Amino acid sequence: MAACHVSHAHESPLFEDEHCSIYEDHIVIKSYFFPVGHKTVRFNTIHSINTHEQLGLSPIQMKEWGMGLSNIWWALDWDRAGIQLTGPSPELELIIIKVEHDVIRKGFSVSRKSDALALLRKLVPGAFEKGSHELIQLTAGTSTKRD
Repeated sequence: MAACHVSHAHESPLFEDEHCSIYEDHIVIKSYFFPVGHKTVRFNTIHSINTHEQLGLSPIQMKEWGMGLSNIWWALDWDRAGIQLTGPSPELELIIIKVEHDVIRKGFSVSRKSDALALLRKLVPGAFEKGSHELIQLTAGTSTKRD
């Protein structure tokens, strides 16, 4: 018997901006796949949520779209253009989600002035207690540990 897929198209997001939509039980990361496909992540599959500051990411581990020298796939954000040279804008909060049993983390931007991070802390509280000390794998085969 085929699994039933329940559509959440009728739900209104609790938060939405140009980079993500946050619902009661999932987040949609916009412009994740080429050219503009979105990525849906259910909260019950999330292992950890961190910011770039918590993980101590260097600019070469970030990118405006795709994968830098880390195991993070970044959703498109042209405001991050040049991030590997300059580092992130002080106006942006970069959020990194690690999904259970998935090696590649999902990264995206939100405005520091938005309520996105506070809302995620409320909806997925256990995910913020993990991950800040975890290993960030580099694509070149080396890794760095963050405390």
